[in-house]
Amino acid sequence: MRYLLILLTLLAMLFVAGCGEPKIQVEVSHGEEAEGEHAEGEETHTEEGAAAEGETTTDEEPAAPSVAESLAAAGVEVEEGEAVAEPLFEVEGHILTVNGQEVQVYEFADAAAAEEQAALVTPDGTAIGTTPVSVEAIPHFYHKDNTIAFYAGEDAAVLAALEVVFGAPFAGGTAE
Repeated sequence: MRYLLILLTLLAMLFVAGCGEPKIQVEVSHGEEAEGEHAEGEETHTEEGAAAEGETTTDEEPAAPSVAESLAAAGVEVEEGEAVAEPLFEVEGHILTVNGQEVQVYEFADAAAAEEQAALVTPDGTAIGTTPVSVEAIPHFYHKDNTIAFYAGEDAAVLAALEVVFGAPFAGGTAE
């Protein structure tokens, strides 16, 4: 009777140990077989989180939010617009409508190119190099990383959102 009790206890322990989650064996192919070829009856599985066949994974950081997304996060209504008809800088700009006001955004290849162009803007924002900036309102120029934004107006919400995204203007109305 004692041996039967020990035997039943061992069987119960084995049963409980075997009731865990099933183990999946992962096959890693190193190019020995052509894609889709496997031995008959052989199943392949990918590890959870691994890329499926044909997909690539990167360790790149997620893309930074766009200027439009950043402005919207600052609490203003933003609509993407068309290309700037008469760009102020060497790169094509695009228009964002921010709370009904036009903001021109210029994205350069890198921060150094943007800094070089920003240096051409006069402190009062009325000229870029020798080219005058013709606007009917007070110009405001903002610079951050590879981007320059231009806004001619005095809408307090637009100015506040631009300062949240870019910091203080570097030229124009409220430049320091």
